Amino acid sequence: MHRHLAAQIAFLASRDVTLRNLIASIQIEEWQHLDYAAGQLTPSPVNQTIETVVNISTTVVIWLSTQGAVSRMEKTLRLTHIGDDAA
Repeated sequence: MHRHLAAQIAFLASRDVTLRNLIASIQIEEWQHLDYAAGQLTPSPVNQTIETVVNISTTVVIWLSTQGAVSRMEKTLRLTHIGDDAA
């Protein structure tokens, strides 16, 4: 989830500032939710395993639901930055 939001924010930074700001506000809320949840957990190997499974599952589901849009945005950003370095 957080990688997906970060990729959208980076991609939109010079394309649509209003949408970028909206997604950034969602990202802040998501970090607050994560911080709250992390504060409620009791560290254990079971929780670490569940967290890993949830992180991987979320990444896969987002990638599938967006048909790889995050990967394409990240590739576009890499290519754009390579072009910026050459200029």
